[in-house]
Amino acid sequence: MKLNNLVFVSGPQASGKSTFIRRLIQEIPYAISPETITKSPQFYWGGAEEVIETDFFHRQALKHAQRAFESYEYFIQALKHPEKLIIGDRCIYDSQIYREMNIRQGWLTREQDQEIGEKLNILNRPEVDEPYCIVLNPGFETCLAHLEKRWEETGWIKFRETDTDYLRTVCECFEDLQGQDHTFYIGQTPNKETLENLKEWIEFWFLLQPSR
Repeated sequence: MKLNNLVFVSGPQASGKSTFIRRLIQEIPYAISPETITKSPQFYWGGAEEVIETDFFHRQALKHAQRAFESYEYFIQALKHPEKLIIGDRCIYDSQIYREMNIRQGWLTREQDQEIGEKLNILNRPEVDEPYCIVLNPGFETCLAHLEKRWEETGWIKFRETDTDYLRTVCECFEDLQGQDHTFYIGQTPNKETLENLKEWIEFWFLLQPSR
């Protein structure tokens, strides 16, 4: 059973998720985005690539586990605070989409993808298997512009971010979430109208909670 006070924001890297979450919290007075204890190790980058060859199968298994741990933390916060809307940064959909991207790039096989799902889905709470989700996918050019700005300002380059084909494929894969049940898909930089429509979508099912 889904929790009506838990929603996630998913999307490619540099799509603007963190900024968008902060904007939602400003616009929705009962919304919060708790900080998670789960930290994101630098799987096969940040120096690791200097001592070990990238194992894409192992990386995606680790990322799947990470998303499950984070989703569990947001799930507990939603139970503790039924009067609040809990906004989570990324969810299990991100793991699924990035695995699909790895398949299209030839780094992961369908059989390996199936193995990750079969062996690691036990980590997922059923309430967050198909969660309410806002998909922010403004497109390749926008994401690339955000990345280039960050690279220039901080010099911080994450895993394969300079591979434009990688980023383009990620954006294309996230398009697959259009029309999926319980998702609100945003295919451009959010504007005021988009935000108002999103708030109506959230309020519809948030107000259906038995406690309200």
